[in-house]
Order: sequence, then C-alpha cells, then structure tokens
Amino acid sequence: MDAKLDHLIEKIKRDGVEEAQQSADKLLQEAREKARTIVENAQKEADAVREKAKTDAEKFQENGETALKHAAQNTRLLVKEQLGKLFDRVLLREVQTQLSPEFLTTIIAQIVNQWKPDGAFEISLSEKNASELNDMLLTRLKRQKDESITIKINPNLTGGFRLNKTDDALTYDFSDESITEALKIFLNPQLKKIMDASDG
Repeated sequence: MDAKLDHLIEKIKRDGVEEAQQSADKLLQEAREKARTIVENAQKEADAVREKAKTDAEKFQENGETALKHAAQNTRLLVKEQLGKLFDRVLLREVQTQLSPEFLTTIIAQIVNQWKPDGAFEISLSEKNASELNDMLLTRLKRQKDESITIKINPNLTGGFRLNKTDDALTYDFSDESITEALKIFLNPQLKKIMDASDG
C-alpha cells in the first residue's frame, strides 16, 4: 500500500507541478501578450505624437513664411506709398519754385494780352503772390488799370494763379496744385515703372 500511496503522492505532485507549470506558462504567455500590446500601443502613440509634432512644425514654418511674405509685401507697399508722397511733396515744391513772380507776371500778361481786348478778367493770386505781383502785373499788361482787370486774393491758393474770363464764365486754373496734378498724370506712370522694376 505504501507503494500505491507513494505512487499516488507522486502523481498528485506531478499533476500539481504540471498544472502549476501550465498555469505559470499561461500567465507568462498572457503577460508577454499584454507586454507586447503595451509596447505596440506605446509605439503607435509615440509615432502619432512624432507625426503630430512634425505636422505642427511644418505648419508653424509655413505660417511663419506666409507671415514674412505678407510683412515684406506690406513693407514694399508702405515704402512705395511713402516714396509717392515724398515725390508729390518734392514735385509741388519744385513747381512752386519755378512759379517765380517774374515768371507768373510774364505768363499772366501774355495770356491776358492774347485774349480779346474788351474782355473782363479776374486774376486770383495767393496772398504772398498778390503783394509781389500787383504792381509788376499791371505795368506789364497793355491795358490801363480799369474795371476790365481785377486782381483778387484767394486764401486757398498757395502759389500760381487762377484766371477767370468773366464774360465766358470760365476759370483757368494755373495754381501750383493744379500744375502739380497735371505733371503727376505724366510722371506717376514713369515713377511706377521705376518702383515696379525695383520689385523685380
């Protein structure tokens, strides 16, 4: 009976060890699968984070380049605008310089003397020019100072003159602003070509 009992004990031990071994193998296999799943998930998350970081970096760079392009374009436009304003101021100053009292007297006298002698004229001058031109102008005109020629001060004029032929109700504007605007019509396309060429 001892042998049977020993055999039974041995079998129980063997079955217990085998069962324990199987349980251990099963637990080990499950642990390995869980570990592999955890590693795979961690790798997927790491890949997703890396891809998002790469996409975000590319988007950030693209946005930065776009912002720089817009800033450069805005700067170019601002410089063009400022150059245009500077050009306008310089042109106006040059026109005002050329409209000297002697030049204005000569031009006004030639225009008035060319028109019909019996016409009535009103000459509008800036306050500064009126004080300088009044006597010079009347002596240059072939007419006597009478009611056919009136010289008036126009506070809106900074230089040049306006000539009103009263019998025709027409006003001819030879003011510095008007001459400057006429010159700008011709000169602005040339200036635009120069500035556009610098963008090239």
